[in-house]
Amino acid sequence: MRALLNKADETFASTGGSIDIELDSIDQKLPRVSVSSDLGSGSDTAGEGDGPVSANTDDSNTNTLDVEALPATAPDDDVKFNRFTLSQKRIMTAVLAFCFFQPFLVTYAMLPAVPLIAEQFDVSGTIVTVGNAIFFLITGFSSCFFGPFSDAYGRKAALITCCIIFIVSNIGIAASPNLVSYYIFRATTAMGGTAFFSVSGSAIADIWRPEHRGKAVGACLLGSQSGMTIGPIIGGWIVTKTSWRVIFWMQAGVALANLLLVTFVLREPMATTKHQMLCAEQNKRFVWIWINPFKVLMGLRNMHLLLAGLSIVPIMYGMDCLLTPLSLVVEPRFDIKSPVVAALFYLPQGVGFLIGCYFGGMYADKTVQRWTKIRGRRVCEDRLRSQLPFVGILLPVCMLIYGWSLEKEFGGVAVPVVTMFLVGFGLSMYFPSLNAYCADSSPELGTAAAISGNYAIRNCGSAIAAASTLKAVENIGIGWTSTVAAFGFIASTIPVFILLWKGEDMRQKAVRRMMR
Repeated sequence: MRALLNKADETFASTGGSIDIELDSIDQKLPRVSVSSDLGSGSDTAGEGDGPVSANTDDSNTNTLDVEALPATAPDDDVKFNRFTLSQKRIMTAVLAFCFFQPFLVTYAMLPAVPLIAEQFDVSGTIVTVGNAIFFLITGFSSCFFGPFSDAYGRKAALITCCIIFIVSNIGIAASPNLVSYYIFRATTAMGGTAFFSVSGSAIADIWRPEHRGKAVGACLLGSQSGMTIGPIIGGWIVTKTSWRVIFWMQAGVALANLLLVTFVLREPMATTKHQMLCAEQNKRFVWIWINPFKVLMGLRNMHLLLAGLSIVPIMYGMDCLLTPLSLVVEPRFDIKSPVVAALFYLPQGVGFLIGCYFGGMYADKTVQRWTKIRGRRVCEDRLRSQLPFVGILLPVCMLIYGWSLEKEFGGVAVPVVTMFLVGFGLSMYFPSLNAYCADSSPELGTAAAISGNYAIRNCGSAIAAASTLKAVENIGIGWTSTVAAFGFIASTIPVFILLWKGEDMRQKAVRRMMR
């Protein structure tokens, strides 16, 4: 922080201005620094031109710190974000989108195979879905390790490590002789799947400027939603033609392709890693760096990150209420016998996801740009405004119609298909804004640690949902289960409203705590 402010002071001094900040008493008096920089044609800052523009020295603003503005004052930002050409950024984003694709492919490709897996291991379908719960739970905890790992050794090293784990684990699932080994390898698959979410999201933050980041996050989410869309169809076709184990052999092949892309196509997104700096200082080729997984959990002491994580838990529950029990609900409702035909019901929400991902990122960026013009400065909480109409209105209404149309058997096929499409669209308008907010809001913590903390919470929510939704449908029916999910969507807006109200103050307190 001290080096950053010194650089900014030198920059303004060269233009006749200054930034006067007494670091020893910064806890008592934190002046506001507002700086804009060249953001290209898509700039969302107040004012135009290259480099720093102004420093706000108004005495009325001397008791607050614009945390969002501080990273923008760094002269190195232009170097950081201009290291790659636009075409290189797009290629790297495409590779990262493929990283998002493969964990969702295997997770949802196995849904049509649940009855067959249960039959082979002589257990109920609910017991098999516990494997999905284990997957999400381990993913949540292991993100606490791979986030700091990627900060230390680089995003590319973390992705390569997880690709290898993913390949070996899927081969283990395919060859599992019993349920115990199936659970073990399902858990290790989760360890490999971690980096494809948190580390890839951090890589996006390393490549793209904040005001263009939402669109890039949306492009990556296209990968995950594509896996959710085509996974059940591929899985349904495989279990119709051959053994369910082929699903995991296929996934091992997809992971191998991803390993080759990451190794030979993806450039290291980070400008400089801790490992590179230590090797240069000690004149060594390799230096061991101790990883502190508790750094991620300690980051959740920051209330703005904790609230962002809490807002997503009911979202994940509603998402699993839509997808996990789909075959259990749809097959008896419409008298479907073929797994392939049943898998086609995953298409509507998948198409909604795909369309929503494309527009969600752009809409979040446009929202930031619009509010920047209103405020005269960029505040990262403004990005969250883009999700409110969808999460607070569209999702609850559509979820209620979807659940009760199946429960009371009205509307035929059209009603659940249309509502599933709209739910998928609404969910994908939510995720880009939240993911980009986690990356933007805590640069002092580290992008990977901030995003990993959010994924730790959301995957714990997914674990609870995966373990409970089937049981809920069996006990109270799809109508009341969807009603619970609808109220959960509404509840998820409460943390967002709190962030819009007090989020900037929370970030200031987080910075002050780290500077002590």
